Amino acid sequence: MSSSTFQPDLFQQKAIQALNEGASVLVAAPTGSGKTFIAEHAISEALNRGMKSFYTAPIKALSNQKFHDFQALYGAENVGLLTGDTSINSDAKILVMTTEVLRNMIYASSRSLENLSVVILDEVHFLQDQYRGPVWEEVIIHLPLEVTLVCLSATVSNAVEVSEWLTTVRGDTRAIIETKRPVSLEHHHMAFDKATGDTVMYSTLVDNKMNPRAKKAFTEQGKANNSSRNSHQHKKGRQTSESRFGPPNRNEVVEELAHANMLPAIFFIFSRNQCDDAARGVRRSSLSFATKNEADQIRKIAQNRAQSLSSDEKNALDFEGFLSLISTGVAAHHAGMVPIFKEIVEEAFTLGLLKVVFATETLAVGLNMPARTVVIDKLTRFTGENHVPLKPSDFTQLTGRAGRRGIDDVGHAVTLWSPFVSFDEVCRFALNKSFNLTSAFRPTYNMTVNLVNSHSEGEVRHLLNLSFAQYQANSGVVTMQASIEKKREQQRVEEEKAQSQYGDIWTYRRVHGLQRQKGESKPTNDSIQLWNTFRPGDIIALKTDEFINARNSPYQKFMVLATSNRRRGIKITAADAAQSVRGILYEDLIGEPIFIKHVDLDTDFSQWHPGALREVARLINECNWIYSKSDNNDNSKANDENALDYEDVANDPLLSILMKHADAADRIRNDIERLEQYLKNEKQSVGATFDRVLELLRKMGYIDAWKLTPKGSVLAGVFHESDILIAEAISQGLFDGLKPTDLAAAVSCVVYERRNSDQDDLPYPSTKCREVAERVEDLSMEVQDLQTAHGLPVHRFPDPNFAQCAALWASGKSLTSVLDTVPEMSPGDFVRTIRQIVDLLRQIERIGLDQTLRESARIAGEAMFRGIVVGNEAL
Repeated sequence: MSSSTFQPDLFQQKAIQALNEGASVLVAAPTGSGKTFIAEHAISEALNRGMKSFYTAPIKALSNQKFHDFQALYGAENVGLLTGDTSINSDAKILVMTTEVLRNMIYASSRSLENLSVVILDEVHFLQDQYRGPVWEEVIIHLPLEVTLVCLSATVSNAVEVSEWLTTVRGDTRAIIETKRPVSLEHHHMAFDKATGDTVMYSTLVDNKMNPRAKKAFTEQGKANNSSRNSHQHKKGRQTSESRFGPPNRNEVVEELAHANMLPAIFFIFSRNQCDDAARGVRRSSLSFATKNEADQIRKIAQNRAQSLSSDEKNALDFEGFLSLISTGVAAHHAGMVPIFKEIVEEAFTLGLLKVVFATETLAVGLNMPARTVVIDKLTRFTGENHVPLKPSDFTQLTGRAGRRGIDDVGHAVTLWSPFVSFDEVCRFALNKSFNLTSAFRPTYNMTVNLVNSHSEGEVRHLLNLSFAQYQANSGVVTMQASIEKKREQQRVEEEKAQSQYGDIWTYRRVHGLQRQKGESKPTNDSIQLWNTFRPGDIIALKTDEFINARNSPYQKFMVLATSNRRRGIKITAADAAQSVRGILYEDLIGEPIFIKHVDLDTDFSQWHPGALREVARLINECNWIYSKSDNNDNSKANDENALDYEDVANDPLLSILMKHADAADRIRNDIERLEQYLKNEKQSVGATFDRVLELLRKMGYIDAWKLTPKGSVLAGVFHESDILIAEAISQGLFDGLKPTDLAAAVSCVVYERRNSDQDDLPYPSTKCREVAERVEDLSMEVQDLQTAHGLPVHRFPDPNFAQCAALWASGKSLTSVLDTVPEMSPGDFVRTIRQIVDLLRQIERIGLDQTLRESARIAGEAMFRGIVVGNEAL
């Protein structure tokens, strides 16, 4: 902005004009296209008027980067930083913060919101993130309407839809869309050619279409000549196999990029360990990509940023080994590294000193680290069970780092050969331009109590209806309704074709058990409660499509053998009088479930025991309950006095043809009912979830009528994914009386989650800590049962495997001695976990019901926020 010769692009001009006209903007543009320029204009305008501006980012690293950028641009006295760990110059006119901090400010009615002119929501496409996405929508919905929004997003296909939603919620919001990259992008595909022993690189696309030469090569990959296949060894020691191509060696990929003048490069690998191995592998191969002067500059950056580290911390982190590696111009970057190491890599790479960074996908989020080339190691990632393809949005986000504006004429995106991905699929990734933003909004427990505390019930329901999730659901109503109407016409046609001149074919089908009764519907929502209360030993009567066609009676008797919670609701395992066992979900029913009686089963009863099912059949048959037609709804043709006689339908010579049309009509009717039920659920999704959350909170004593109880006030101050468990533990006094080290250990149980389920269980730091942790686990199971009964997702079960580590750090032990107790944990994970514990301790310090608990939380938090955990965040 400071340069008088700078000429904004057209999309930047449109955005600035919209802001000058008083509108908010949604700017959807590729990475590196200049979205930040628009944000800086809005901040400058607010500053000139003496008003405040907030810049929010999804991750602390991006917040820190913007904090330093804005300090240089607007002066240190005008810029502040607020994250969960750090508060710097909090009264400044320009505040940089994480999105969660702003959300918390809004709920607390913070005075910092006074005189606020504009909020920049960076990386707003994060609102589709399953875990953190709802925060973006909470901010958008609850932020005062007089505040202008500048929403910055990656290129999304439905930007207009998002802007229309924003207009509905906040007033005039313009969609500013730029699809052209500031630097053109070329796609390449690399493979190891076993026939020649070379690593080869093909252009993926030619004239924006699949490269026919590459297509031919990769589709004929299994046709290598016999002499090549039978050769025992090829150049560079590679072994042959049935396929002509194989994955290229990462060192050779880097060498090829260097020879092609395609460095610097970010090499994305979806594994922390493999990032480290790849970086060390380059060093072992004696490859170096830094001159002596560049190596000296890298060391200077590293030593300057590492000044805050003690000698013990440097030894524990192998700082010298890290320094030796990055001095060669190669580095790793992933969440397992401590923040200081990542900051060193980021600064050195941004200055062009590092030539290759092996990184996980977290580097693609927000940070200003463009490269000439991006390499994607695999287009699939392993979930722990199977390989799943990358999402097109992930591919776009990763390749968005390729090409440096003002430096490179072209950027390069390189994919590597894999047996899991065909060349056709590689091309589809390269050509895919579609990325729809979808909402992940859902009412949480903390959100609910804060809404109840600050709004009337009518206002809350109105606010929930403003969510993007509700907007997207409603926007599909017209399309779905049109589909229903079309199917109804198809149903009418089939019903006409099914008419018999001999009588009423529908009554004939019903009486003979050949169809579901015409006009029957799914059971009402009131019966869900009954369904969820069934238990082993209950004899019940059910009606589904399957059972009605199997018996003259539309209902069939069952005995409940077991119940289990599934994603789609409670599943009942039941046996019938024929000794057949099946699993039934509530959604399978087409009529109300009926409770008949309960029979006490033997304590050792098992359906697998010989004779068990015979006994069940006997008990069912001894039950004298008989279905009465009067129990059913009265809309069947059998109850219609004007219904045609059906007995002669059997004599219709066209009966088989008519029955096919009748079957088709039944299928279409079922489709319509499913669509209508889906439509009903979609229209009520947010509100229905809110009602279930509200019901649970009332049952647990957090809300009385429409007012928070003391427990509710505690929950209102807990911002955590396990908020309900934490609030309940505090309210029940589970943490009361704990000394600071034991409190830190106990709190770690709801924060920590081991990356590998095969890790050995580690000891507790004290008997008292073990007792409290076990009580928290018992409480967790109780709360999970309640969540399941209310049809809500369950919170994550506590994990005590970090308790000893947390207690040692809180007691002042050295980093070396603490890390020795968790040898499988990376230093980066250690720092992140400690910071999360500190954040939760600070929350307990504010909201704890017991004064000694608040004091203990304060002491523990201060003791743990030291050394490497603080890092350079306060500098």
